[in-house]
Amino acid sequence: TQEAQELRLPIVGTFEDIKEVREYFHRNIYVSNNVRQYIGEILVRAKEPWKYKGVMQYLAQNSETNVLSRMFESHEHASLIRASVMGRGITHLEGAARMLAASNYRDYVTPDDVTKALLNTCAHRMDFALPLVEEYVAEKSISVISDARRQIAADLLRVAEADARLAMLKEGVL
Repeated sequence: TQEAQELRLPIVGTFEDIKEVREYFHRNIYVSNNVRQYIGEILVRAKEPWKYKGVMQYLAQNSETNVLSRMFESHEHASLIRASVMGRGITHLEGAARMLAASNYRDYVTPDDVTKALLNTCAHRMDFALPLVEEYVAEKSISVISDARRQIAADLLRVAEADARLAMLKEGVL
């Protein structure tokens, strides 16, 4: 049998230290209204992709995502996406983007910071109805349902981000 060894890690910071660092980044790394609008545009497209022609075209044209396009066109839309990114998820996305900006020696967040943080902070927050997941699993030959849910979320978020970026570039906002 294996015996567990006691491992002692040094304390490198207290809860108060963590709070202080978080507050520092919140106060000193700027997020413009345009970047906040960009975050909102991405997340609304991921929540209701069928309402955005560009999103549906992206989904339909890509062999990796066309199953989602077919599902959104043939089912009751609102019942397919059971949970999307809301309050805390948006806060965490913005916070992760701030950290990326700081790690790149900037005191402001760019749309690219948001894009880089998007999947890791948001994909696990989305949930989908079983018919959508089952069809996706069958189409993709995925064996684990949780993997399928995360992949659906990642596909939707990537497409929503691309469409939101394009729309905001056309409007001259980004």
